Amino acid sequence: MDRIPSQGNPGQKSRLITSVTTGGITIAPSVSVPTVVTDVINRDFWPGFPWDGIRSTYDVWLPMAYWSFRTEEHADPGYYTAENIRLLRELLGDGSAVVHGIGGVGAADGSDLPDPGEPLALVEDLEGFLAALEEVGAVGGSIYDWATTGPEARRRLAEAFSAS
Repeated sequence: MDRIPSQGNPGQKSRLITSVTTGGITIAPSVSVPTVVTDVINRDFWPGFPWDGIRSTYDVWLPMAYWSFRTEEHADPGYYTAENIRLLRELLGDGSAVVHGIGGVGAADGSDLPDPGEPLALVEDLEGFLAALEEVGAVGGSIYDWATTGPEARRRLAEAFSAS
C-alpha cells in the first residue's frame, strides 16, 4: 500500500489508519504487506504522521530515498539511504524494522535511457547505495525506476543481490 496523506490535515491521517487497518482487504498469512514511504529524512514533510498507529500493520517498509536530485550531503547515496532508514526506524520506535531501501532516480550508465525530467543517479552511485543497505541491515534494495536504470547498472545490482 502506498498511501501519502495530505500535509497538515488531521482528518486525512485518521482515515489513513482506518483504511489500512479495516480496509476490507484479506491477505493470506504468508504474504508480507509492505508500505512505501517518502521523504522520511524531512520530518517537516509529514508533520504528525501516525507512525505509532500503523507500525504493526506492515511487515516491510520501503523508504523512497532518491538522492539524484538532492543537494549537499543528501546527494550522497550512502548517507541519504542510511539516514532515511535510520530515521524511519526511529520514527517507528523499532530499531529492527524490516526495510527494503529504494534509491535513484534511475542509474545512468552511458546507455541511451529515457529522460525522466529530473537528474538521474549514476552507476557509480550504486556502490554507496549498496554499502548503506548493508550498513543498516536492510533486507534488500532496488532502484526506481526500471526504465531509467541502464543495463550495466541492472547487471551490477543483480550481481550484488545474488551474492548476498
